[in-house]
Amino acid sequence: MPDSVIAPTIGAGLIAGGGQAYGAYKSADAMEDAAKNAAEVQWRMYQQSREDLAPWREAGARALGTLEGMVTAGPGEFKESPSYQFALGEGLKGQQRAASATGRLGSGAYVKDATKYAENMASTEYDNFLRRWYQSLTPWQSMAGVGQTTGTQLGENALATGRGIGASDVYGGEAQAGAYANYANIGANFLGGALNNYLQYNALRNYQQPTYANPARESWNWGPGGY
Repeated sequence: MPDSVIAPTIGAGLIAGGGQAYGAYKSADAMEDAAKNAAEVQWRMYQQSREDLAPWREAGARALGTLEGMVTAGPGEFKESPSYQFALGEGLKGQQRAASATGRLGSGAYVKDATKYAENMASTEYDNFLRRWYQSLTPWQSMAGVGQTTGTQLGENALATGRGIGASDVYGGEAQAGAYANYANIGANFLGGALNNYLQYNALRNYQQPTYANPARESWNWGPGGY
């Protein structure tokens, strides 16, 4: 292979290798940009979800504070309701009429029955008092539950966003790693091709040179006294 052929061949190899390297660079650059854009979009979506859910989260936090104060304070001092006073008075009157009709008014049995009736009424009234207090907690519990649910949703959104951004970063890193591997392969292929061309060139040059010491002699003399 003459020099006039070797030089263009090497030049063509350089151009081809450079084109491959540039293509690998642009491809990796495009994939890295796509990964960055994907991560930015996911981050903006997460921030938007936090903004959208903020009213429920904040309302739940306020309700939780109120609920905590109410539970810490307890139901407060027991107060008899007007309805209880009325029911107790009417019930005792009924007890008196019944005892009077049977001649037991003022007896020990009457006093015992009247006392038992009043105690049962007081127990029932206290149960109602506690029930009303628990009922007063219900709206705040519901509101705090909304905040808890919103917080859970935000946590899930954060985890999903983290996984997505992490995957985008891995994708971008793989693109760069792939580009470096392509650069190495292109360089190795080019060097291998250049070395092969060089060896072929030398082989052709050696093949074209005479293989004996005196190129002017075209034959050997094998006769008597010859060489």
